[in-house]
Amino acid sequence: PSVLPWPPVGANVIPAGLDRRFIPATGVVATVLGDEVSLLETRAGRYYSLTGAGVRVWALLTHGATEDEIVAALSGETEVASERCRDDVVMLIRRLQERGIVVACAA
Repeated sequence: PSVLPWPPVGANVIPAGLDRRFIPATGVVATVLGDEVSLLETRAGRYYSLTGAGVRVWALLTHGATEDEIVAALSGETEVASERCRDDVVMLIRRLQERGIVVACAA
């Protein structure tokens, strides 16, 4: 797996909002390997890896949680300040969206 590349790949990025839900994009295959999630974006043939809180974000996201619900869950499970948690969750989801790993869907 590689780190998320920069610059972003997609130009069709929908701005993140805390009441939005995201789902894995078509062609994304996710596999849980121990305490990480390996993601394969099959169209570009790129691998990505999520570790730490990213694994929990992915699990919540794929079970239909909104960004706000993800922030609430992580804030309750960790000692990270809620504002910092919110910023980190929004940034991670935005990066996943920019790379075509997740897409926004109707809430």
